[in-house]
Amino acid sequence: MKKLFVWILSAALCVSLAACVGKTPPESPTEEASESPIEETSTPSRVGDGIPAEETQENSAVSAENLQALFTGVTGYRGRAGSSLRDAQNACNLLAFAENAGYANASLIERGKAVSDAYSAMSDEQREEFVSNVDDIRDVMENAFSDYGSVRPMFDDAGVADTMDALIKADDARMQWDALSADISSATGESSPDLTTEDDAYSFVTTLPAKDVEAFAAKARQAYLDEDWQTLSTMIRYPITMYPDVKVNNAEEFLAYMSDKIVSDGDRTAMEEEDCEDLFVNGQGICMATGSIWFLDVNFDGIEQVEAPLLRIISVSGLDKAE
Repeated sequence: MKKLFVWILSAALCVSLAACVGKTPPESPTEEASESPIEETSTPSRVGDGIPAEETQENSAVSAENLQALFTGVTGYRGRAGSSLRDAQNACNLLAFAENAGYANASLIERGKAVSDAYSAMSDEQREEFVSNVDDIRDVMENAFSDYGSVRPMFDDAGVADTMDALIKADDARMQWDALSADISSATGESSPDLTTEDDAYSFVTTLPAKDVEAFAAKARQAYLDEDWQTLSTMIRYPITMYPDVKVNNAEEFLAYMSDKIVSDGDRTAMEEEDCEDLFVNGQGICMATGSIWFLDVNFDGIEQVEAPLLRIISVSGLDKAE
């Protein structure tokens, strides 16, 4: 029953996007696609279309429950006939989810927790296959963004070409996909993107050399593990939103919020294993452990250094209430 639910939810996501643009998937995919067709289901309501980011977050579209169904759908087919078409279907499903939910607009804390919880809920075997299949799905999506015409026949064979036609044209499609893909990499412990030299490892988020970035990370790591909230409070960019939705405006409010907080066992283990080298980095910032801490250069605007480099923490999670 669980597998059936997963297939129905995955199918509904793609079918719903087709309905929004007045198109439906082809009725007769190729013989290969017939081994794993997308089922016809009722169309769920569209989430996040024209809704402000704050309202989208309140709708909890970015939830571990929704993601777990999608993630499980990325497993169970490797090595079987038609696996490439399943990759295409899953690429469509994941992109549809990201665009529907306005994924990149959700808070880093909300996103990181949802992806991490969904990934952790799978079995060891599922997680192993998920990581392998996601690599192939990323290749499909990279080709789709760079030269959609070259891979459209594969989406056509998979029965989702009309839906992908609409998804790929969205102005924020690349941003939404990159945000979801990056958070998956963080949750699964995958390495950072290829780096050309040590000093430009973090060059698209700061002009600081890697040694300075990693020294900041090491200081944050130690404060986090020591539960030294006083030190951590001096390293934060305010205001900061603490999980689930608590806005903290300054160091005093941060210390008050953290007065009864301790690091959860799982996040402590992950942070203890963090060596603060070759940290995961994307357009959102620099990630430590499985997302327990994110930080960035607040004086780097994505193109140039507008003022002297200044690293500050923008997200702290993985906390439990002290008993």
